[in-house]
Amino acid sequence: MAVNELQENIVASGKTIFNILNFQIAEVFMKIPADNKKGKLHIAFDPSGKYDSSTGIYTLIFSFIASDIETDKLLIKIVSITSFGFEPDMQLEELPDYFY
Repeated sequence: MAVNELQENIVASGKTIFNILNFQIAEVFMKIPADNKKGKLHIAFDPSGKYDSSTGIYTLIFSFIASDIETDKLLIKIVSITSFGFEPDMQLEELPDYFY
């Protein structure tokens, strides 16, 4: 799902830090057996990102994974990809810490 037309701006101290250029759900897997009503889950988050300082675009890949704690069987996996736009030629060290 793209949100190019939405172009959300995040503002801090009266100055725009970045724009959300694109957001998409790239992968969805869900298979929960009917008898797994009381099963305990192992929950994992796997964020990774790549920054291109020449264009000012930071691409964040965020995965959510849930598996059965006893069998280690994958139950849920959701992968999203979000592109954030910064000023071109902005160096990685200048990005807010929560991006990496």
